Amino acid sequence: MAIMVICAYWVLIAGYTLSEVTTKTIIWEINRYLPVRKIYMPDTSFEKDIKAFIDEELIDDVVGELKSGKEATVYLAHKNNQLLAIKHYRPMLGRHFANAAKYREGRFMKERDARAFVKRSRYGRQVAQVSWIKAEYSMIWRLHNHKLPVPKPIAHKGTSILMEFIADKPLSESPADRLIDVQLTQQEAKHFHVTLMRAIVGMMKINIIHADLSAYNILVRHVDSTTEKNKTIREPVIIDFPQAVDPRSNKAALELLEHDVNTITQHLQKYDKNIDQHNLVSKLWNLFTEGKLG
Repeated sequence: MAIMVICAYWVLIAGYTLSEVTTKTIIWEINRYLPVRKIYMPDTSFEKDIKAFIDEELIDDVVGELKSGKEATVYLAHKNNQLLAIKHYRPMLGRHFANAAKYREGRFMKERDARAFVKRSRYGRQVAQVSWIKAEYSMIWRLHNHKLPVPKPIAHKGTSILMEFIADKPLSESPADRLIDVQLTQQEAKHFHVTLMRAIVGMMKINIIHADLSAYNILVRHVDSTTEKNKTIREPVIIDFPQAVDPRSNKAALELLEHDVNTITQHLQKYDKNIDQHNLVSKLWNLFTEGKLG
């Protein structure tokens, strides 16, 4: 019965444009998008962002919600039958990012913005949110340009970032699982550790520390093997960069680097107790401070 009502409702609004239905809550369950829960416009800012993406022909439509976290919700969108991801930060009214000062140290702010941020006024919260979003978009672009394992960014509008959709397999329409939700073999764990440590070194080379790296913000996808035909292997993709810091100007950089390395190492040691970081933090930091990290 519920399915019939949903279908009937969809038929009724099918002839309307996006702008005419963005204020409505639309339940649209589709078998081939099992992870997608619903289509809805959660706030005015998201409606404006979607309209901007569509006006610039970056997307055709929004499919629905993929996942929701403490600060942002990820949606699926279509462009020429290809799936894309939209990460939308919800309004910060009454909220703030935990330990934000540690991550924002070294970031430039205009004097008025800095005063508002310190006072935590309504405008200050908006400044904080814009800073968070711009930082993430900028970080992803830099990392992608240096061929590090991150989603390809496409555009940034308002409080939303449009980026590559990370599928579980090539040509799949199902999202990749988080590392925390995946069981690895011993060999895969070793491979993931090497890959992620190389990524951390690669980030340091361009003055970026993720600062919150864990099994919760690493996706696992299958990619075609480069050594064997008709075979796929699992590879990690790092996501969520709004809190990333510049080690040149952040006093907590060494602490945050140590967090990233140790958190990943400890997680992967569940599959192979012999996995070790081999003093990577101290070696990497020494090379960085001596200007020899090339």
